[in-house]
Amino acid sequence: MNRNITINPGRICQPLGAVMAFLGVRGAMPLIHGSQGCSTYMRFQITRHFREPVNIASSSLNEATVVYGGEKNLLKAIRTVEENYKPEVIGVISGCLSETIGDDINRIVRIYRDAGSESRIIPVSTPGFKGSHVDGYDMAATSILRSIAGDPSDQIERVNVINGIMSPADTYELKSILRSMGTEFLMITDTSESLDEPFNGDPYFITRHGTPISKIEGASNSMATLSLGGCKGGRVLEGRYGIKNIGLEIPAGLENTDRFIGKLMELFDASISPSLMRDRGRLIDAMIDAHQYTYGRNVAIFTDPGYAVAITSMVLEMGMTPSAV
Repeated sequence: MNRNITINPGRICQPLGAVMAFLGVRGAMPLIHGSQGCSTYMRFQITRHFREPVNIASSSLNEATVVYGGEKNLLKAIRTVEENYKPEVIGVISGCLSETIGDDINRIVRIYRDAGSESRIIPVSTPGFKGSHVDGYDMAATSILRSIAGDPSDQIERVNVINGIMSPADTYELKSILRSMGTEFLMITDTSESLDEPFNGDPYFITRHGTPISKIEGASNSMATLSLGGCKGGRVLEGRYGIKNIGLEIPAGLENTDRFIGKLMELFDASISPSLMRDRGRLIDAMIDAHQYTYGRNVAIFTDPGYAVAITSMVLEMGMTPSAV
C-alpha cells in the first residue's frame, strides 16, 4: 500500500519559528502560552531535526481556561520559569489556543511587570492558525529588537545580521565569511552553537550560546542591518533610529554570494580575502566539473521562501531547470 509521507514538513506554525528565534539568544527561555501538547510538539520537532535537547516552557491551558481565560496560568508559568530557571530573557509566545480565546499576552505581561518583576519578558503574538514558522521568526526577531535594542550612543563600524531560520551549519559558514572579510558584525539571533553544541556531559536547561543580550542592546550603534532572505526585523531599527536596512538573498550559489560579499566590501571599504577568492575558485571549478551531469536536469525545490529564491538562482547557474518551486 502506497502512502504519502512528509519528513520534516516544510511548513510549520508561527510559534515554532518564534521559538527558533529565542533559541538564538543566550540565556533565553521560550514560554508557549497554550496547551501542554503545543510546547511538547515543538520540542519534539526541534529535537528530532537538530538532535539537540531543547526546553520550552508552557502555561498548560486546559478546558477550563478556554472558558475563563488563561491569564492566571500565564502569570503562574512566568513566575515558575523566573524562579526555577532564572533566565536572562523569557519569550512569551502565544499559540493557537490562547489566540483563539483572545488572551492579550501584552496586557498580561504588563500586569506581571507591574507586580514588581524586573525580569526581561518579551511577548510575541504568533497565532499558529495563520502564516508559517518563517513569519513567526520574523515576529520574534522584530519583538526582540523592539524590546531590547537601546538608544544609540556612538556608532560602530559594524553590521547587524538577521539571517532568519537558517541551519546551524549555514549560520556558522555565514559567520566564517564575515570573519574572513575582517568585518565586525552582530548576529541578532545565532543558533550556530545553541543547536549544534558539542557533548560535554553537563546538563543545561537554558541556551548557553547564542547572541548575548548586552550585544543586542547595542544593535542601534551599528551602521547598517543586513536582512537575509526577506527577514523584516531590520525595519525596526531603520524606522526608530534611521539605521539602513539592506535586504539581500541568502548567500547560496555564485551570484548571491558575490552580491553579499560585494555589499560588505562597499560598507566597510574592504577588499576580498584570499581565502574567499580560493573558495570562489573551487566553487566555479566544481560547477564546471559537474556541468555534464547537471546541465538540462529538471529539479523540484521544496524549502523555506528565503532558501527557495537562493537555491533557484544556484541551480540556474548550474544549468539546471527548476520545474517546481
